[in-house]
Amino acid sequence: MNSNINVTKISDLNFFEMDSAFHLDLSEREHPFLEDRDSFNKIYFTKVHNNAIQILEDLFSISDTIDIVFVNYLYGDTYRKTRLKEKFSYFTKDELPRFKKYTNGDGVQCYELAYKNKSLKDINYKKLVRAICNQDFKGLSPSINQGVDYIEVYLINKTKNILYHLYDDRGLWLYFVNKELYLRYFQKYSDLAFDISDESD
Repeated sequence: MNSNINVTKISDLNFFEMDSAFHLDLSEREHPFLEDRDSFNKIYFTKVHNNAIQILEDLFSISDTIDIVFVNYLYGDTYRKTRLKEKFSYFTKDELPRFKKYTNGDGVQCYELAYKNKSLKDINYKKLVRAICNQDFKGLSPSINQGVDYIEVYLINKTKNILYHLYDDRGLWLYFVNKELYLRYFQKYSDLAFDISDESD
């Protein structure tokens, strides 16, 4: 990944080993539940959703060319259609993704759907971001939760060579090919930076 972002098995990316990657905590130290531990903390989800959307809009312009990659990790017995295109995109019915089926480094069967050379206007990115953040909380909508299976979403900005990987409400990984861009945005988002290297073990 020296000059551009071109990954054979995107689910095998190890952001901890990538020099120009950093992790952000989007919650601003809020908690998802109120003190009664049963009620959702609306302030928490508002901050997480807004931060994730604002950062995406900051890094990705409408005119940028992007790839949208969905990875479905199969933990059940059979693969089920995700309907992600219908839920979160404005693609035409006959527009098909590039499909790859493989076993990742952890031995999990992966189904990868990649839509190439798109732009932000081709997806309902605000709804998608909220759905990713909500996926671990039953009762919140929208959600990309698929029950037994697990889905990850990667947005690759091919114009600026930036990788945006929001994995759930807990955080966001950003990777930059360009070192100057990396330093600029690392400083800009320093108040949200969170070192989770101790949690990688």
